[in-house]
Amino acid sequence: MVAWTRQIYIRRRKSNHLFRERKWKEARGVGFIIEKATAKCVLRYNPINERIMTVRLQGHPMNISIIQVYAPTADAPEKEITDFYEMVQGVVDSIPKKDFLIIFGDWNAKIGITREKSEFIGNYGLGIRNERGDRLEEFCVANSFIIGNS
Repeated sequence: MVAWTRQIYIRRRKSNHLFRERKWKEARGVGFIIEKATAKCVLRYNPINERIMTVRLQGHPMNISIIQVYAPTADAPEKEITDFYEMVQGVVDSIPKKDFLIIFGDWNAKIGITREKSEFIGNYGLGIRNERGDRLEEFCVANSFIIGNS
């Protein structure tokens, strides 16, 4: 293991790299494990805070930006949730428009079965949606994102 000032870089079985902010050793840190060949395509990574991190990969015909998130839980104060979504929105807005954008992680939201027809969420959700699920749908609609897995 080699530690740098801003991140930890780990090779495991000579095939994977881990990008994670070193100072966030709490339970809620985010990071990326990237296969060795793909790691050569990393243009930039940015640990925003303990809940949000980005990596940008060189791709063809376009670069790929990935945002990894870990949202506050359902019992978190509303301000914490609002601050989180505002921060994620700021990160989304900073991504070059030509990039292919993927956002994934733990949104701590239950999408459930859609209440009405939605072009952003499929018809086959499970369970009952919670308020955090409503908030996630609003975020997706505002950004023209689709939810591909829940």
